[in-house]
Amino acid sequence: MRFSNRIGALLMVFAETAMGATSPDCVTDKYQRYTEAQRTWQQGLTQLVVDVAPGYEDLAQRYLEDQLRLIELRELEMAYFAHAAPAKLRMQQPLHSWLSLSKTDRQQLASKSERYAQLRDQARAARSRPAHPRGANLREIMKNEIMTSSEYKDLLQEFLEATNAAEAIKC
Repeated sequence: MRFSNRIGALLMVFAETAMGATSPDCVTDKYQRYTEAQRTWQQGLTQLVVDVAPGYEDLAQRYLEDQLRLIELRELEMAYFAHAAPAKLRMQQPLHSWLSLSKTDRQQLASKSERYAQLRDQARAARSRPAHPRGANLREIMKNEIMTSSEYKDLLQEFLEATNAAEAIKC
């Protein structure tokens, strides 16, 4: 192979590699768009629950806090692993499937991020607390009143549109 052909081949490989590389900042921004859609969905759903069943506001707020904590945990995981170990992310999958981390991965992040460790401990505590005595009643209200409402369907449509917009971002 002539020298100029080798240079040309190397340049082609370099160009393909550079174009195929995914910017960690772009990946993080894309995922943040997704988590913002999740936050908006959770906050809107909580408000809908409170509007329909005001007697369940305390429980709705409790569930909202749990969900927002989990969203922030995933956001921190994404930000860390997008920069430290992007191969751990399944970016060829839909956004909701990007993270598939092991216990060791999570322990590693907890050792590096005090905020992550704190949220992780809070999430564990929330999972281990006993079920709320009115939780089953709220689930029935959700199923029979809220999820059948046009307000719920509109909120869900907004969430799906925001999620699709985040999915459409090319990194």
